Amino acid sequence: MHSNITLHDTKYSIYDQENLKYLAKGNLYSKASVSVLNRTDFNERLNNVAIRTLFYGGNKQPLMPNGREVKTYEDLAKSNDQQTKLAILRMDVDSLGQIFINGFDESMNGQKKSFAAYATLSFMLEACFCGHINYVHQKTDKEYKDFVQILYSGGDDLFAVGRWDQIIDFAEDIRKEFRRFVGRDDITISGGIAIVGAKYPIMKSAELSGEMEKQAKAFNDNDKNAINFFGEPVSWDWEFDFVKDLKTKLSNEKINSAFLHKMQEFKLLKDKYKNGKSETPSYKWNAAYYTSKILENTKDLGVRSIIKEIQIGVFAGIENIDSERYLDLLGIACRWTEYHKKISKQNNNN
Repeated sequence: MHSNITLHDTKYSIYDQENLKYLAKGNLYSKASVSVLNRTDFNERLNNVAIRTLFYGGNKQPLMPNGREVKTYEDLAKSNDQQTKLAILRMDVDSLGQIFINGFDESMNGQKKSFAAYATLSFMLEACFCGHINYVHQKTDKEYKDFVQILYSGGDDLFAVGRWDQIIDFAEDIRKEFRRFVGRDDITISGGIAIVGAKYPIMKSAELSGEMEKQAKAFNDNDKNAINFFGEPVSWDWEFDFVKDLKTKLSNEKINSAFLHKMQEFKLLKDKYKNGKSETPSYKWNAAYYTSKILENTKDLGVRSIIKEIQIGVFAGIENIDSERYLDLLGIACRWTEYHKKISKQNNNN
C-alpha cells in the first residue's frame, strides 16, 4: 500500500517496505529521489536512482493493546489501568554555540577549523537525536515504547511525554547514551521534567518543563550538565545517582509516608531560613530530635541504618555534600519515593 501527495509540480509517494521493494524492480517514474526512513539496510536498486536514509526521532509511537490506535496522554499515564501522573521532558545539548566556536583544538595535529569539521559535528548531533534516540526508545528491557511518546527529536534537543516514572528513566538513559555517543565529558546535556496530572493541558506542561530546563542550565553558576525534576535541579555527574540510591533505601516498606512528609517539611523550612523568612535554622534541631525519637522506637537494623544516615546528613552533611544541599537532595528522594510507592501499590493490587 502507498499514498500520494502532490505539492506544486512534484508528486511525493509514500510506500511501505514491501511496495518499495516492488517499486525497485521497475521504476514507475522518469525522475525519482528515494528516501528511506530510519533504515540503512535497504540494498535494492531503483533503476540507478540513489537511495538515501533519513533519520527521524520518535517514528514509532505507543499503541493501545489492539495494536492499531495511538495512546492518548491519559493512556500513557496509566499503570495496570490505574491513573498515575504524566511527565513532560525537554532536553538539549549545553552551550552548543560555544562548542561550535571553541570545540575544535587548532593546535591538535596541526589541524585547523574547517567547514568539514563543523559539518561533521552537526551531522553527528543530528544522527544522535534523529537516529540513535530511536534505539533508546525501543529498548527491549524497558517500557519506553509503551509509555513514552517522543513528540520531537532532532538537531540538538528533544521533547517527550509519558508516564512519570518512565520519563525519569528515559531521561537518565538518554544522558548515558549521549555521553557514550559523543565519547567525551565536555559535551553535556541538560533537561527539565514537569510532572503533572494526566489531564493537565499539554501546552502548559511544555512551558513548565521549559522553565525547569532553564533552571537546570543555570544550575551551579551556569555549569549546566543537570536534570531538574520534582522542582530541583541536580548534577548529572553524581547528585542524580545519589538521589536515586537514597530513593531506593527509602522505598523500604517499613519507612512510612509520615516520615517522607516530615523530611520534605524540613526542606521547606530550610528554604524559608535561607530566603530570610525565618530567623533561626530550627529545622536542623527539629530534624535531629524527630529522627532521634524514631531511632528510640525502631528495632529494625535496616531502618535504623537509613534513619541514622539521614540524621547525620541533615544535621552535619556528608562528604562533598553540606547539610543544606543534603536536605535538598533528600527532599527529591522522599517525593520520588512517595510516587514510587504509590505506583507499586497500584500494581500489587491488580
